[in-house]
Amino acid sequence: HLVVDDAAGWLAYGALDGAVRAIDLLTGETIADLSTERRPILALVRAPGGRFLATGDGEGYITVIDSERWTIERDFRAALRGPIWALAWARTPPVDRGGSLPAGSRTKRRCGRSSETAKRAQRSSPAARAPSIPTPPR
Repeated sequence: HLVVDDAAGWLAYGALDGAVRAIDLLTGETIADLSTERRPILALVRAPGGRFLATGDGEGYITVIDSERWTIERDFRAALRGPIWALAWARTPPVDRGGSLPAGSRTKRRCGRSSETAKRAQRSSPAARAPSIPTPPR
């Protein structure tokens, strides 16, 4: 997967070794070499505004990269099982529907399950069904 910014003069690609690399188009020198030590990078897309890139990898993670500073802004597991094969940026602001926000959202709210879904998952977890063991006095 490849993204080119002619105006800024760089090319970015996702590699099989799990790295995202940016190359200067004029000199061929490496501008950035970002790795999360997961492999391979299977999806790479550029945000509509052009500043951010997002990658999806073979272990189910999405990484958001700032292409002006070449830093990793967010890195999170998006799939419990399997790889991320494709990504797309939304052109409209995210809609909050009970606590879940689209991946790549730049809001300060917590991403994840709604509170009711989290409570149900907690009640049905093996730890919730296990008998409690009292802690010894100190």
